[in-house]
Amino acid sequence: MNQTTSKLYQIRKNTSFRAIMNHGQKWITPGFIIFKAPCTHLQELHKGEGQDIFKGIVASKKVGNAVKRNRAKRRLREIMRLSLLENEYQEFNIQGHAIVLIARQKVFDMPFEKLKSDLKWALKKLNKPKTESL
Repeated sequence: MNQTTSKLYQIRKNTSFRAIMNHGQKWITPGFIIFKAPCTHLQELHKGEGQDIFKGIVASKKVGNAVKRNRAKRRLREIMRLSLLENEYQEFNIQGHAIVLIARQKVFDMPFEKLKSDLKWALKKLNKPKTESL
């Protein structure tokens, strides 16, 4: 059985964040907003065989002061690490994609397991093909 391992890379450039938000799919949960985009839109991120996953986390001043923003980013970073690298991502087709999470106010009030299940639920929703509406 040939199993490819994916690596999780950090998105650092503002232009990359903007490209993902402009070209990607979006889903809103109570604790965060998630964007998913293929790395073909991001020339500086497209490396290797297309099996890698790129992640970015944003917490604006709407979330709170610096201490609260850092806490929100730590929580979101950990749910991404646990969910995306524990082979739970295979069913959601995120290899070769970039994922951006934007923290919302409720990220502090929600239990950690609820945030993790929301990420899994949002990735499942983003994996479905879009239907044409009239």
